[in-house]
Amino acid sequence: MEAILLLVLPTTLGFVSLALTFRARQRGALLVGEVIESTTTGTLWRNLSSLLLVIIAACAMTWSEANLVLPFLPLVVVGLLVNLLRPREFDRVTGTEGVRAGWNSRRYEELEEWRITGDHLRFKLFGQWTATPLAVDAQAPIQARLRECAPERESAFNQ
Repeated sequence: MEAILLLVLPTTLGFVSLALTFRARQRGALLVGEVIESTTTGTLWRNLSSLLLVIIAACAMTWSEANLVLPFLPLVVVGLLVNLLRPREFDRVTGTEGVRAGWNSRRYEELEEWRITGDHLRFKLFGQWTATPLAVDAQAPIQARLRECAPERESAFNQ
């Protein structure tokens, strides 16, 4: 009984994590709209950690009896998928309808405060300033959209 619980519980949690990852990506895509500009960090680490997970699983399957490793294979696959698909903390996206910083997505009208400086859209998220990339030639329509939906939240500070 304990062996089944030790196998089923982590795999179930893995599937819940995968479902939450898909939900966060879907919600982010809905809130952000069409992507104008984005930055992704940690791609090398994401790929290396995924490769390491595959190597460990392959070694375990090669050097032990298959009946000991095969029950854990779904957990390894789910963990690999979550690692590859999850938003990273420093990923930034600017879209036609909103922004995404890591796991957090907001429509423009939901921003606490905002300003456009240099080649970034800066905004407060949970009281802290953060930024998403926004090229100078793409700033005019986004600034017009922000002034339309959240004019009172434009920051008085400009660089």
